[in-house]
Amino acid sequence: MCEEKGIDYIVERVNFGSDAHFEIHPFGKLPGFRHGNIKLYETVAIGVYIDETFEGPPLQPLDKMARVQMFQWLSVVGDYGAQYLIRELALPRIVAPLQGETPDEDAIRESLPKVERFFGVADAALRERAYLAGPEISLADLVLVPMIATVLQTPEGRDIVPRFAAVEHWFETMAARPSFAAAHPRRPARIEAA
Repeated sequence: MCEEKGIDYIVERVNFGSDAHFEIHPFGKLPGFRHGNIKLYETVAIGVYIDETFEGPPLQPLDKMARVQMFQWLSVVGDYGAQYLIRELALPRIVAPLQGETPDEDAIRESLPKVERFFGVADAALRERAYLAGPEISLADLVLVPMIATVLQTPEGRDIVPRFAAVEHWFETMAARPSFAAAHPRRPARIEAA
């Protein structure tokens, strides 16, 4: 979001579960944000603050229906995308092996219909418009794109995403943006299924 707005920022790393972590996010999650004396947590609040506080291209539609669609997609991504794409697929597939654990293949397999459902809904929306909330990029796109990038680090994601042409095209468009290249964390080049 900061990259899209063209503003300087500093990424601070904290140890999960540390006092510093709970100071910035009282539930011990991510993200947390500070600007002067302002402390915020949760992506939507941070995104709205950044967009409405700083100069630069708008990240929220001015049109009422497009704005409503943006907030609908922010909820969809936060509720279903985070659960299905990240918690049920990507984390078990990526993080478990990094921690020396074996992924729960049955649980991952059970998540796939929900992952496909999510992509089907997103694909239907993206067949109608260039971005999730209309013809211009919005906070909704910026929140979803890193999740898709993470899912694509799994063999299941590399199999599923190409089946949804509108999502795949949207992702390629988003990944080509300078903001994505500047802000996207490095990921392992390839994750093999167990």
